[in-house]
Amino acid sequence: MSHDNSDAHSTKGAIKDVTSAFTRALKQALSDAGTQASKELLEDLRQATNDLNDAITNAGLALAGHGTPKAERTRAKLLQAAGRVIAEKGYEGASVGDIATAAGYTKGAVYANFGSKEQLFIVLARELLAGDITDIASPDPSSPDDLPWKTLAVLEMFLYAIRHTDTRDELVLMLTAAQDDLAQRIYQARSGADTERVDTPTQADHDLAFAETALNIFGGLMGSVQLGSGGPDEVAATVRRLIDRLTDAPDCHQISDVQTLGSE
Repeated sequence: MSHDNSDAHSTKGAIKDVTSAFTRALKQALSDAGTQASKELLEDLRQATNDLNDAITNAGLALAGHGTPKAERTRAKLLQAAGRVIAEKGYEGASVGDIATAAGYTKGAVYANFGSKEQLFIVLARELLAGDITDIASPDPSSPDDLPWKTLAVLEMFLYAIRHTDTRDELVLMLTAAQDDLAQRIYQARSGADTERVDTPTQADHDLAFAETALNIFGGLMGSVQLGSGGPDEVAATVRRLIDRLTDAPDCHQISDVQTLGSE
């Protein structure tokens, strides 16, 4: 047996011994403790489990060669698959196995690259919100019959934040940053400000950013189901007219460089 294999064998044995001892100690502690103490122990166990999961994830990423072109392609495929599966089944309904299968991998690839479904979802949210938030509702011209998966994925972000109050903070920060970025670009376009300058958008700019985001997301949903009455093109025209009225301008897209639903 090689030195590396011997070390690995010894390490595995040590981990099994520690796990067995910990399990026995936990059972004894829970049986001896009262109800309130047991709740506190379980909370400590939950935190310890999270820490252990992080350690396993980091080790898995190192072994998988995280950061290499091949690893980045794997991550990209998993993120794309996650977006489409979550759009189809919702966050709660989409399993790690579903996502892995859609990407052409095993569940181990998801855990090695992201650690958990929740962390995969957070990374997906970060990537979707990294650009123009109003672009999430734009239809994909290469697959017009496809689900508006970006729109649905962003809706799942809002639903997740509502349902998971203990872990919503990161998503809220990302969504707020995306709205602030849109308000900044609206301010720059409307005022003719130099894009290199950092100025403070007005409340009206923030209000318009809110309205444009809402209109584009809802427009994406409406355009995907009203195929018999004009579909995405008709909804896109409606969105543009509404934004024109909100800005009190005859042609909003000449004032603002913000991409609206269905624009080129």
